[in-house]
Amino acid sequence: MSGEEFVKQWTGRIQNPLNKPDIIFCSALQEGALRVSAAQLALADYRDRIHFLPKPFRLDEFERLIHKIDTLRDERVKAA
Repeated sequence: MSGEEFVKQWTGRIQNPLNKPDIIFCSALQEGALRVSAAQLALADYRDRIHFLPKPFRLDEFERLIHKIDTLRDERVKAA
């Protein structure tokens, strides 16, 4: 099963919209190709929650992405 297929099946089981996770795809593929694959999942509710981290990545790049995701989550909680 591909990562995209796993995410599609996994997110399809989430009932409560407040429980929707952010998703990080890590790949050596170019970001554009992976974003297209993620968009093909037809997960309109997840578009702002799908992130990409190109391989190889450094720890500081990972930390920046986690910080970005935390900030976005905090903004979503305040808006709810």
